[in-house]
Amino acid sequence: WSTTQATRSFVNGRQYAVQAKSSDTAGNFTVTYSTFVWDTDRPVSVTTVPVTNSYVNAAYFNARGLSGTASDPAYSEVAQHGVPSCINRMDVGVRRLSDGRWWMQFTGDFNFGPQEAPYFDPDVAITVGSSCTASASWGYGVIPASKLTQGASYYVVARASDTSGLMETDFTSGVSTFTYDNVPPVSSIGVPLPGKYYNSLATLF
Repeated sequence: WSTTQATRSFVNGRQYAVQAKSSDTAGNFTVTYSTFVWDTDRPVSVTTVPVTNSYVNAAYFNARGLSGTASDPAYSEVAQHGVPSCINRMDVGVRRLSDGRWWMQFTGDFNFGPQEAPYFDPDVAITVGSSCTASASWGYGVIPASKLTQGASYYVVARASDTSGLMETDFTSGVSTFTYDNVPPVSSIGVPLPGKYYNSLATLF
């Protein structure tokens, strides 16, 4: 049996119960129940590391990699029905802005493209923590700093999917752009000169 009539009035974030009764001509019958939560909110993600518009060096990038948070807006209704919504998959794309090419894990380099639209490498496996909470966490630390180009800027975009089958599609916010800088600054001292004696110094430079 099946019906499509009831789905026309479902409200986002509400829990519903379905009851089905079957009976035969001998008077026997059974009743079964099922509950579910209606979810039409797409999940959202935020890249928090590296911080957008920041500069990072090799030590920082190798230690921290890429990470962020993700959530399903439907979770806000969990107090009403006790059924948490979960983030069950994360995808991430990293684009080198100088040539528009995206990171590919299989080749271990920025080979895909060039293209502006986000590319989410299917070979990239993202670890999701606390997936059934108001704020899940994700991390990806496979790209070594040796694959980054000195002075180049990179764009990081993540995509979340939830257990209701919805996928994030709005990437106008929550992204990160960072610049790789692994060259230390240079400084010098003009005054005082090394090994000299002074009885007064007006300025140091």
